[in-house]
Amino acid sequence: MAHFRASGCLVELSAPVLVGRAAGHHWFSSLHAAGADILCQAIKVADIAQGQWPGYMYRSSDGGDSWLQVQDVASVSHSSVPLKTSDEILVMPYELWPATPGDRRNAVADGTVLSLGGTGIEARPEPVRFTDLPRDLLEYSDGELCLLTNGSIVAVDGGWLTTLYGRFEPAADQLQYACMAFASADGGFTWQFRSVVADSAQTPGACEGPNESNTARLPDGRLLCIFRVGSGRQYPYYRCYSADEGCTWTDPQPVADADELDEVIERGVALLLELFVSVWVPGRG
Repeated sequence: MAHFRASGCLVELSAPVLVGRAAGHHWFSSLHAAGADILCQAIKVADIAQGQWPGYMYRSSDGGDSWLQVQDVASVSHSSVPLKTSDEILVMPYELWPATPGDRRNAVADGTVLSLGGTGIEARPEPVRFTDLPRDLLEYSDGELCLLTNGSIVAVDGGWLTTLYGRFEPAADQLQYACMAFASADGGFTWQFRSVVADSAQTPGACEGPNESNTARLPDGRLLCIFRVGSGRQYPYYRCYSADEGCTWTDPQPVADADELDEVIERGVALLLELFVSVWVPGRG
């Protein structure tokens, strides 16, 4: 067991356990809590726009100590929400299309409801909608909208909040993203625009603008969102805080170095789980 001490917590890491392997692509893995089990998905295709992201799925019933490959999946996602029955989860879509032809402010795509039973898993598509954006979105690829799911999902207001990133019209620089918050009151099937967490004007010099992100609830009740703005060590991560359930956010500030990140960890130990694990196993922590 390896130990890493931050000022506010002690992190213990066990020896690595093989989840799965395959020839070709086997990457961008994500973990999903499903009742007392854990599901792991891994993408089997190249990192290019393609609508669906087929992949492998593995299941662990012993807290991650061992894994069984259960089936392939039509489209892998970064995040999921538990449904009312304890053995079902809704896995978010990744790329999104206009809700109706020509609509650039409402998006839809099939998510996947996974139902666990015995050693098998039943998968069925269900539409997931993102609505009421304040401005038109740019096109992404082959008629899609430039709005991508990516962030973790946290409980707010009796529902859920997640973050996406995308590009609005007009855009002087087609590479400049904005990070946005959406909230759901129907279990994760419909998400309404809530706020812009940060946009490229607030991160000058960043080659991409605010995009891939994760959000955690801090012990003092605020939300903390950390996001990237570009690829490479020259681009620090940024952070924003919200004291009103994601309706408004503080101006983004760079997470400049390990000492500053240590302060963030001290304020919210759960951030480690949100950023790098994104799963909670009942009875195991």
